[in-house]
Order: sequence, then C-alpha cells, then structure tokens
Amino acid sequence: ADASTNASSTNTSSSTTSSITAPSVVPEYQKIKGRVKSIVKRDVEVEKITEDAVILLSKSVELFIWDLVNESHKSVKADQRRMIAHKDIVKATVEVEHLDFLTDLIEEPSKFFVND
Repeated sequence: ADASTNASSTNTSSSTTSSITAPSVVPEYQKIKGRVKSIVKRDVEVEKITEDAVILLSKSVELFIWDLVNESHKSVKADQRRMIAHKDIVKATVEVEHLDFLTDLIEEPSKFFVND
C-alpha cells in the first residue's frame, strides 16, 4: 500500500507541475510560431521547417535575448538605475566576448534593419 501511495503522489505532483508550466509555455510559443516560420522562410533556400525546428529556434532566441538582457542589466545595476538603455546593450556587446559579434549592429542599427 505504501509503494502505491508513493507512486500515486509522485504522479500527481509531476502532472501538477506540468499542468502549471505548460500553459505559460504553449501560448507564448503559439504567439511566435508564425513569426519564426516567416523569418526562416525568407531564406530562399529554405522551403519548409519542421515544428521541432521552430520550437528549437524559438527557445534559442529566448535564451539569447535573456543572456543579452542579463548582461546589459549588470551596468544598469552598477549605476543604480532601473531601465536598460541603448548604452547598456552596447557595453554588454563590447565587454562580453560571446556577444561581440553584435557590436557593429548595436552601434549602428539603422544600417542593418530593413522594413518588414
């Protein structure tokens, strides 16, 4: 009886956990899925993209942005401010080696962006 009680409580807690996290992830993914697909399809060499690839790209972009914001926030915190400014993102791209590929883009964004 103890083993079945432990198993059922384990199943209950894991199903509770997934039902709590799933609603926050799925709607966000649904919002950006179409956008990710349209961006990928702009490449003339890409005809289709699988659902798994869209999820992987979406999560990768999320983690990348989190990292950039986190690194940018360090200078905000050091200056005892509350808002990230352009200068903080520039500072992060200059000081953090894995973000240095963004330096030109961040310093002169207008020469890289085209109208969607």
